[in-house]
Amino acid sequence: MEMWFGGGEFETLFRQGDYLFAGATSGMFVIDAADEFNPAFISGFSHATACDPVVVNGTTAYITVRGGSTCGAIEDQVNVLDISDIHNPTLLSTYLLNEPRGLGVRGNTVYICGDGKLNIFNGSDSSGLMLENSYTDNVTDVIPLESHLITVRSE
Repeated sequence: MEMWFGGGEFETLFRQGDYLFAGATSGMFVIDAADEFNPAFISGFSHATACDPVVVNGTTAYITVRGGSTCGAIEDQVNVLDISDIHNPTLLSTYLLNEPRGLGVRGNTVYICGDGKLNIFNGSDSSGLMLENSYTDNVTDVIPLESHLITVRSE
């Protein structure tokens, strides 16, 4: 439990089933939330200090790791993790992307905001993302719903 609370500054929280996935400046943390009044740390994936949103689809987790400003000095990237063993998340692949920010997933489509663009990836092969399309419009966050895609744009 101490590792979970000592895990840097939390940025995002993603729920899948009985698990919570917390993106923090020091990594991603997996929390058992089956008993919502007594959440328990399960495991984590550490990285250098950086801003770190996280989303999950089945047994795959996607985390954007952004350096610069107060986020840290790591090279900007998107990490794809295998979480089929929830006690031992393992890195499958890394995709370099300038200033990755918001991200979302719907089915096998992964939406990642980076470098002022909305980047759309095919995530059907969890060992590597395939860029399918990009839209330049200063998009900084994305929320995929069942029938709509909500984007946030910066001026």
